[in-house]
Parts: sequence; C-alpha cells; structure tokens
Amino acid sequence: MLHTGYVTYSEDSEFFDQIKIRIPNREVYECFKAKQEMLYGEDNQEWFNQALSLVDLLMEDNVEEAMPLINLMLKQFLSVRNYGSELYYHGFILGIVGLAASTRNLTVHEELESGDGFTDLILDNFDDKTCCILELKKAESLDKCYAAAQEATAQIINKNYAAKFIEKRYKKVYGIGIGFAKKSCKILSLGNIADKEH
Repeated sequence: MLHTGYVTYSEDSEFFDQIKIRIPNREVYECFKAKQEMLYGEDNQEWFNQALSLVDLLMEDNVEEAMPLINLMLKQFLSVRNYGSELYYHGFILGIVGLAASTRNLTVHEELESGDGFTDLILDNFDDKTCCILELKKAESLDKCYAAAQEATAQIINKNYAAKFIEKRYKKVYGIGIGFAKKSCKILSLGNIADKEH
C-alpha cells in the first residue's frame, strides 16, 4: 500500500521495521471508510452476526466454538497479501470485536496498562464484572500456531494482565491466547483467572 500511494509514511516514522503510516488525502480516506463500513457495518448482516457470535463466545470462554468461527472469518476476509504482520491480525480482531461490543454493552480496551505490561485487547463488561483478555501472536508457520497461542497465554500470566480486574473484584477474568498464521489460528484459554486468585 505504501508503494501504490494508498498510505504514506507519517512524519515521525522510521523507514524500516515497524513503521507509522497515514492516509494521504480525503479521497483515499473516503475509500477506506466505505470499505470499512461495507465489511464491518451493520448493513453487512452476515459479517455483523458473525461478530456478535464471536464476542458472545469469547465472553463465555468458549474457545472450542470461537476458533472455527475466527478461522472462517479469516478465510472470508484475509488476503494472502495481508498476513505478513502481527499488527494486521490485531487490527482484524479489533475490527470484529469493536463492531459487536457496543451491541453487547461491552467496552473494548486496546493496549491497556495492567500488571507488568500492556494487553493487546480486552473485552470488558463492567456491569457483570466479566472480562476477556486477548493476547495475539503471529506464528512463522501453520504448524507453529499452537505454540504461538501457548506463548500468548504464558504472557498473560507472566505479565499479570489480570491484576487490574482482580483488584476491581471481577468475578470472571478469562485469559485467551490466539496464535495466527496465514488464514488460520489456534486458541488456548487459561479459564477464569479470578477463580485461581481466590
């Protein structure tokens, strides 16, 4: 996208490794906005229903059904040109859960400081005192997806990401690690971390 001019480097970006980009003008912005609304908007009822189902499954810690649903959505949406970066998977999941969260009375936290680090994503239902911590990792190949999910769950524990919510007396704090490679993922759950703290 940089080479075609759809995005350009931000003024404060390095020119290698993880870079910052910006949309160069209003015309391209409107194009991105229309594409986002088509894919993630409520007018795309099939996609919207899938997003609602995924959020419900994650908030119930039902990784057995969440995993095939994410895999289906990856195959529907992801292009072979797009899976080079962990940030792309992050944006993909953020777009899905962000779409459905308000309908389910959830808040989505991105890069929230908790414990000894910053979480990738959190789905938070303050009224029910339930949250789902999502840590995402990109694997080098399909056969390493499970190991990436293990690394993600280990990070949730090692960096004590549940601390903020356990301090607030949340009854259910689920920790879920997702390992991605190409158009596929593996998911692991730590179960209810709040139970293990009591």
